[in-house]
Amino acid sequence: MLKAFGRIINLLTTDHSSESCSEQEFMTGANVTRDLQGRPSQQYFETLSELLLLPPELLLKILDFAEIWCSTGETPFLHKGLLSVHNNRQVASETHPLTAQEVHSLRRVTFRVTSKDQGWSTNNIEQHGTYEGSFTWHEAEIVGGDSETGETISKGRFELQRNIHASKDFSDYCIVINQDHDLFSAFSPGCVIKLLACAQFPGWINRVLNATIELQFSDTFS
Repeated sequence: MLKAFGRIINLLTTDHSSESCSEQEFMTGANVTRDLQGRPSQQYFETLSELLLLPPELLLKILDFAEIWCSTGETPFLHKGLLSVHNNRQVASETHPLTAQEVHSLRRVTFRVTSKDQGWSTNNIEQHGTYEGSFTWHEAEIVGGDSETGETISKGRFELQRNIHASKDFSDYCIVINQDHDLFSAFSPGCVIKLLACAQFPGWINRVLNATIELQFSDTFS
């Protein structure tokens, strides 16, 4: 069973290149079309379903279980050069408004940030070099329209990552949010996911070199 499972995953994730192929080539994952996102084409998926005598719905469940998902790529950093946030919150990156289908099929959100604080602090010297006592951080905010008024409102903010306290060097952070996180309960059609750079109190500065968001969805091959 495990070998068969692995075989199906391999067939659906192999690097394919040709526009036509024989039955043997379908079964080996060789010389098959692929779309611009690097996934097998719908034609390949449907033909593989027929050859394996498995319904498309089951193949989709296998892919979902194996976390073989589609990616939108990373959202752009919204600032040229260095973003410096003083005692405030500022949007560093954001997604497009999610469709109902995207909300339904969204499986993972990955936030990537390169940042540091102002590089010094007179507070609690023993906490320097740790995440303790740090007053610069990053949040995810879900923004959507109010169904009654139509106004844009915040549906929740979630802390993602603190900067290292009094660090002179930039750090790369990767925060992966899966479906069991409270963040997912705030999603609704039309909502936008924003990545915020935050700083609290005078003297604290969140310096951001880069910030992106990546969305991963279960595939439908449609």
